[in-house]
Amino acid sequence: MDEARKAYLLKLARGKDFRRALKAIAELRSCNDRAIPLASGGDEQREFQAAVARLVLGRGVEGLVAGWSSVGSAPWRAELISEIGQFHDLWPEAGVVDLALAALQDASKEVRIKAVWMTLALLRARRAMTPAQRSRMTRAMVAMLEDPRPVLAQLVEALGQTATRADETAIARLQSLRSGSGEPYRVSHERVQRKDYAWYDKLVMQKKGIDPDEIVRIKHEPTGLLDRKLLDASLARIKRRAT
Repeated sequence: MDEARKAYLLKLARGKDFRRALKAIAELRSCNDRAIPLASGGDEQREFQAAVARLVLGRGVEGLVAGWSSVGSAPWRAELISEIGQFHDLWPEAGVVDLALAALQDASKEVRIKAVWMTLALLRARRAMTPAQRSRMTRAMVAMLEDPRPVLAQLVEALGQTATRADETAIARLQSLRSGSGEPYRVSHERVQRKDYAWYDKLVMQKKGIDPDEIVRIKHEPTGLLDRKLLDASLARIKRRAT
């Protein structure tokens, strides 16, 4: 990495755009210079970015895992996990799985919720995980089923990819959700009244020769139920998995 690029990335890492700062820190790992100076920024966000950068540039993602419990406040740790989960392709190290595990066991529910999304993203991308890591994920997510709002569906899907048929507690907890499962949406159809159309809708219909009285609106109203198909698919997947 040339010095101009390094200087630009350091500027981003110190800046107020959190997403660009995290992407810059991810790229700075490739410069093989663990002594990069990154001064604290003077406010909570920039102090957090500096702390993350020091850990990551010093020891990689493993450094962030090791210092997880002491890095920043819970809201900022949640933001960090959310960003890494959305852009995990920028963090190809195996240690990113351990980072998800650390976040799943965080004292803050806000962080744990974001960690479920990150874990699911890693699972969907088929990131390599050891049986021990999958087992730890399973235990952490089963514990979250005690109060799963607002990630119940995500927990069910993720457990379907981490638990095995030997995980009797996980299977029992998932089966207990059946009474609250069903169709997640109620679908209905209604004709739209002419008076409800905006002027630009009317203009488009006129140009395309569409009869306003023939348009039907499809409505999807949440039922509050867990998707039973998702639950059944996850249980079936678990019961097929030996390890």
